[in-house]
Amino acid sequence: MKSPDQLPEIARALASDVEGAASDSKRLKLRTLLAKFGYEKKSDSNTAEITNVLSEAGLAVNPPLVRYGESWEISTEDWIYLSIAKESVEIQAIVILLLLATGIQMDGLTELQACC
Repeated sequence: MKSPDQLPEIARALASDVEGAASDSKRLKLRTLLAKFGYEKKSDSNTAEITNVLSEAGLAVNPPLVRYGESWEISTEDWIYLSIAKESVEIQAIVILLLLATGIQMDGLTELQACC
């Protein structure tokens, strides 16, 4: 496992890859995603941690990395897709509109985007 301090950096790098992709998504095998975060096998805890840190970086994972009951619906050899989380884009658009409507200086937008 990578250091917990490294996880957000890895997620931001993946988000940058997705944003730069022509299709606004990135396809990779679950095995590859796990390896990027320093894991060899999937578990409830590491997939939850990966999903959380990707979400914080504004990414959605499809299919979800969750276990239903006793069995996993996804293999480490299955393809997963990372894409920009729709909610993240919608929230940024709403915040920008609110800033414009209230006349708040746009200088703070960069800081606002970093937190949202």
